[in-house]
Amino acid sequence: MGYAISLRQRGYAFLALTLVAQVITLAIEGGEVRSIEWLLSVAQDRRTNILLNTAAVLASVRFLMFFLNLPAMQPRVARLLDVCCVILFGIIALSTVQVWYVTALIGNLVLLVVIGAILKAIVSAMRQRLREAFFLLIAWAPLMMVLVVKVGGLQRWWPSFDWLEFAYPFAMTFGGIGLFFGLTDKLHQLRRDHDTARHRASHDGLTGVMSRTALDEALRNAVEEAHRTGRPLSVVFFDVDRFKTINDEHGHATGDEVLRIVALRTRNRLRAMDLCGRYGGDEMLIGLIDAPIDEALKLAEHLRAAVSDGPVAIDGKRLHIGLSLGVAQLRNGETLEQLLKRADAALYASKANGRGRVTGHSPALDAPIAPA
Repeated sequence: MGYAISLRQRGYAFLALTLVAQVITLAIEGGEVRSIEWLLSVAQDRRTNILLNTAAVLASVRFLMFFLNLPAMQPRVARLLDVCCVILFGIIALSTVQVWYVTALIGNLVLLVVIGAILKAIVSAMRQRLREAFFLLIAWAPLMMVLVVKVGGLQRWWPSFDWLEFAYPFAMTFGGIGLFFGLTDKLHQLRRDHDTARHRASHDGLTGVMSRTALDEALRNAVEEAHRTGRPLSVVFFDVDRFKTINDEHGHATGDEVLRIVALRTRNRLRAMDLCGRYGGDEMLIGLIDAPIDEALKLAEHLRAAVSDGPVAIDGKRLHIGLSLGVAQLRNGETLEQLLKRADAALYASKANGRGRVTGHSPALDAPIAPA
């Protein structure tokens, strides 16, 4: 039920109903329920056993269809199991009034059909390398085998073996433990899928750095934190010099590789707490947490030198990549937009002064200053 509520997946609620019905059945067969006087008549009524077992099978079928995603992955098996569920529901309705031999026989036959269909579904899912199918086979194989033997004994197809009294609860317990590991593995997979989707949503697919939306949100939080604590925050705005010319002369594939190289070399020079994202086109933005402008200017110069000092080999071509960078430090009471506007102004000052350089915007003056 915890899985059903937290994940909003009603398929797990069917598993909860299965387990509840099985636990009550074991409590009746073990004598715990019979020891309660006002439940004695219910426990001794044959209808109770049939209702509980049929409900457990019905709920487990719905859970397995959900767990293996049969409607989408194996629609024919899903349709067969849907028919079985309708028959089982009818047996439950009839058994509330009277128990007939024919209904019990039909119920047992349907159970065998369900076991066969589930085994086929599990084998097909294993061929598709679905991890949950492996857990299901290991967990439920003993229980399905015991059920087949038990049904055969009830129908007198073979003797009713004494060891079933112990094998049935053991198989149920083993199946529950095995399925628990399967559910845990599935939750880990859901978490990995969620983390992957979140990473794709928050990071640029080409360069691997943060997307503009994610970077904007992170910088706003950093600005609020800097104002609250009084610690410095600096940003570095930069782009690739004459990037359009690179695209025009060497192709967009080469231009994309240039951006990937620049992003990689940028990330390698940042601390874990710093922010780096693609702002648009060839423009990138760095957020330096707890760094005053003099430290930001030094880092920007190291970055410019790492990219510009020496050609880069791409598909057998040697290219010289230049960066123009603008740096600004957050002022008291300043918004993110105002900070980025000053960093952008410093970037354009670098371009205006010949490109391939770093320009810092003074926190006290409006005029840009060059790094020492």
